[in-house]
Amino acid sequence: MTKYGHKREGNTRHKTDHYLGYERAGNPKSIGNFECWEIKQNYMKTKTPVQLFLQGKRPAENVDIMVLETDYSSNATVVFKRAGEITMKLYGFCESTEKVLVFASADVMPMTDFDMEKIGGKWYLIGFASNAKWFVSHKADMTMGTAMMVPTEDGDLDLSYTNLKSDGSCWRMTHLAKKTETPGRFVFYSQRWGNENDMRVVDAKFDEYALIHTIKTKGGVSEVLNKLYIRSTVLSDDLKEKFRQFCLDTGILEENIAILPTNGECSVA
Repeated sequence: MTKYGHKREGNTRHKTDHYLGYERAGNPKSIGNFECWEIKQNYMKTKTPVQLFLQGKRPAENVDIMVLETDYSSNATVVFKRAGEITMKLYGFCESTEKVLVFASADVMPMTDFDMEKIGGKWYLIGFASNAKWFVSHKADMTMGTAMMVPTEDGDLDLSYTNLKSDGSCWRMTHLAKKTETPGRFVFYSQRWGNENDMRVVDAKFDEYALIHTIKTKGGVSEVLNKLYIRSTVLSDDLKEKFRQFCLDTGILEENIAILPTNGECSVA
């Protein structure tokens, strides 16, 4: 596969290509405020159709590759995983040059100053974004829900979600998110949906908001889900824009970014 990328000078959100275990082919060229380069890679097939593999110079540089979304003609969202770190890229096809372009790339890692105790307590789930088909089909009917996050003595995070339905009944769900070696990163299996979840607290001002990025995997297929939690039911314009921009940076389509309408709360069970 040959692909062509670009990055704006001074933009530290984009890793260099060596991070993914390959070297650039040739010297980069500058066009205006952008630096451009061409690379060639050999992605090896695996037993799972949507998964590929890139062999690095050393085992620690091997890269697992998964195609999250594609229309097979104009765009594709691809996730690269190397040594526990995840990079997501949005590719597009330029008809005039017949070349694949990297339109966006984002490294999704937990915040560096994550505080386990401060994230505890009640939250309102007001922002929800995903390109997953199940979300696209149901987003118009979704409303704001509540969440309780309770740190455990073992360093895990007990998650409880509730949402008041239109008929007055209450939808409830619980998970025990297990800690990892990386502060702010948790993993859990959902019995209800039958998927593995890799959850990362990407950004937070713990008395105001928390931005959480989750990669859900089932049957070898992964989906990305971004959530915005706030402490009150009032969402500021600045925070709304922060969520929107993060979603776009991680490959979510604009029309799949939802700010959920306010809703009543479930009574205590």
